[in-house]
Amino acid sequence: MQLLLIKINAVDANPEYALLGKKQKEDRFTPGDWKKVRSLMRGRRVLLIIPNDDVVLTSIKIPSKNKKQLLQAIPFALEENLAEDIEDLHFSIHQDNPENDTNVAVINRNKLESYISLLKTNGITAHFVLPQVLSQVINSDSWSLLETQIETQVKAQDDIEDSADTSVSVRLNDFYGFSCDSSLLEIFIQQIENDKPKQIITNIATQDLPEELQEYPLEALDPNKIYYHSVDNALALNLLTGFISQKQ
Repeated sequence: MQLLLIKINAVDANPEYALLGKKQKEDRFTPGDWKKVRSLMRGRRVLLIIPNDDVVLTSIKIPSKNKKQLLQAIPFALEENLAEDIEDLHFSIHQDNPENDTNVAVINRNKLESYISLLKTNGITAHFVLPQVLSQVINSDSWSLLETQIETQVKAQDDIEDSADTSVSVRLNDFYGFSCDSSLLEIFIQQIENDKPKQIITNIATQDLPEELQEYPLEALDPNKIYYHSVDNALALNLLTGFISQKQ
């Protein structure tokens, strides 16, 4: 499968794009405009990569092989842990084995609608939608930690000053990850119950990692690089699965 990846950081932001396929195993995101992105669509499936803050990734164990029953039960099972009414949310699920937890991705319906409309306005139809954390490089028995700067504006007396905070997105496996402020990373890591990794892939210096992660072998992470195997493995949790546009 040939993929055109479109990454946006906000609905009003310019896109970045990359091309991947079974023969093109890796690429780098390139800033562009919608005309350029549209010219690359022919013969490719479109994967839209959206900000992590728009999506909740979790998992839950419900002993059912029936996908329709799962989709009916999961919103109510997760309701107490979600900040919004479940009627306003869209749930996408992936279950490879009824004996295991079901992977779940949750997004506000209007937010997903706004991304779909943005692409359609620019003559593009998305086939897949994933949060950015599920596009990070991942290998078996590894965790991926990507630190990024967040530009903010702070009002100091009568002046507006630019300030930069840092956040970290953590991918633990094909379908699960999270993002948090860098200052909270150690607390989040301590709460993880997953099997510990054999390797850490990151752009964070060893001395800046939580102490319990400093003992693991480190591999350098290039923030701008994207790999086919890391994305292809996550497509089963496509946020468009089962979504019906209200405009349709």
